[in-house]
Amino acid sequence: MPRVYLAGPDVFRPDAEAFGRALAQACAALGLQGVFPLDGA
Repeated sequence: MPRVYLAGPDVFRPDAEAFGRALAQACAALGLQGVFPLDGA
């Protein structure tokens, strides 16, 4: 599964962790592995 690094200003959102999970789920629906900078933080 191809990995996509989801870098950008979204890490500064108040809901950044939840937003990152939503982005990763959207990537998974497309057959991609989304990696958000705050994963595992």
